[in-house]
Amino acid sequence: MSQGAKCLLAVAAWVLICAATASAGGDPCIVEDNGTGTVTLPPQGCEYRSPHEVFMLIDGLPPGTTIELDPIHSDFVCLQSPSPFCSLPLPPGRCETQGGSLGGDGHCYESLLELQVVGTGSLAGFYRTLWVPVSGEVHTDPRNSGDPVETFASEVYRLQGELFGDFDFCTFRLTGGRDYGLPSPGTITLTQLPSGDFNVYSFFDLTYQLEFEGCPDGQISDYMGTTTGTLRMETGNECGNSVVETGEQCDDGNTESCDGCSHACRTEVDSDGDAAVDACDNCPNVPNGPLAGPNDQLDADSNGIGDACQCGDCNGDGFTNITDALRIARGLVGAGSEAERLGDVNNDGVCNITDALIIARGLQGSAHEDQHCPAYWGQ
Repeated sequence: MSQGAKCLLAVAAWVLICAATASAGGDPCIVEDNGTGTVTLPPQGCEYRSPHEVFMLIDGLPPGTTIELDPIHSDFVCLQSPSPFCSLPLPPGRCETQGGSLGGDGHCYESLLELQVVGTGSLAGFYRTLWVPVSGEVHTDPRNSGDPVETFASEVYRLQGELFGDFDFCTFRLTGGRDYGLPSPGTITLTQLPSGDFNVYSFFDLTYQLEFEGCPDGQISDYMGTTTGTLRMETGNECGNSVVETGEQCDDGNTESCDGCSHACRTEVDSDGDAAVDACDNCPNVPNGPLAGPNDQLDADSNGIGDACQCGDCNGDGFTNITDALRIARGLVGAGSEAERLGDVNNDGVCNITDALIIARGLQGSAHEDQHCPAYWGQ
């Protein structure tokens, strides 16, 4: 192959790797609730990528020459039969059980590691895609199932992958995890979405060992060696990092709700425009938030309904408006009913045209000093 062709192949390979790296961490990882207020791990259907790093083969190669391997770790499935690789007593078909080195749960799985391989230096033009079957075991801290946001520590305990029958690599073996003296800590954050599913953000700082030997008739026939390194593997989007990523509607740099961007990085609606979002507004359809003046969220009888919409809402639709005033004026409020309790705005014991006028004046911006119905007083 000519030197020009080798350069062209190398450029094409780097374009592919840059495209893959640019998308790293950009795809959301959404997993359904397993029925216990949390998710089963590892997150099936999601991909772990390395946003800024690649696996490296350095030892055993000439100075200035490397083999770089850009990873996509995916296709996680539970063990279908007992495996000596897994240190946990997991029955076939189950991915997790209580136990492990962190005092929470342990997780065993089979998976696939796709590697985009590019040679540099004297191996410029060497470009391959490898698919390596991988077995893994991860341990996690205890978690608070049912919480809308769960964050807990994790650790790759064991990771092994080996390639067989390849025409370039007669030996290709990946090892990682604390049990092999290669500490690989991480963190997992589960954020519940309005759908009830969970957004999963997870990363591991994986310390790995890559052993290889080239085949006699392959492109790397003269080389063999073992390289140890560390790279970060992650999946999902990190809500609260001030970057709006795929699947997020907003990201204000925190995971607190009630500030316009929820704990799940979803835009919070403020129907009445009072700067108190609906999910945290005790009168979501009547202005009583910070923009409405000093009566912000007052609730004198502590029943969860704000004073601003407690009085006058005769039909219970969450609005105090002209419909309620007309209902009172037409005598459609039954004596002794909940509607009368709400409609007696001036608390004089009757719900009548006077109350209808008070509501109408209030809608025009005129407050009334006696606008405290029996419901306001908890009666």
